[in-house]
Amino acid sequence: MYMNAKVTTVLGAQFVALCEAFPLESMTEGRVIEYSTFEGVTKLKRDSVQFKAVLNRWRRKLLKEHLIKLVAIPKVGLQVADNSRRLQEANKSNDRALRHAQQATVLLKTVDVTKLDERERLVYDCNTRLNSGLLLAGSKEKIVPRLL
Repeated sequence: MYMNAKVTTVLGAQFVALCEAFPLESMTEGRVIEYSTFEGVTKLKRDSVQFKAVLNRWRRKLLKEHLIKLVAIPKVGLQVADNSRRLQEANKSNDRALRHAQQATVLLKTVDVTKLDERERLVYDCNTRLNSGLLLAGSKEKIVPRLL
């Protein structure tokens, strides 16, 4: 069965319908699938929470199991990302991760280490080392010129 799809939830039938309507062979790079097509397949309205839940579950499954990345085109639909677009998406994701690491580092500086118990101190030390590594790894601007 396609992507091991099972009807396990109330929205499972819509998920299976998406899997059947869009076989893997049809998911070629650059293909755009309009939201109205998704509405027809799932029988759900585009603005509903259920529609978004089913679509997001399907997108995550495609990426995780088949390495197919679907990117949103505002007010149009979803596009199967080509190699270049996947690289751009990965770069954006890494930039977000770096910003979060920077914010976490600032928060860690506000912690009074003298008031931490032994377990909390281990968590603090672990997070400090993790953020230092992330910030060092994220200093790509100094190592690799920003191309995107």
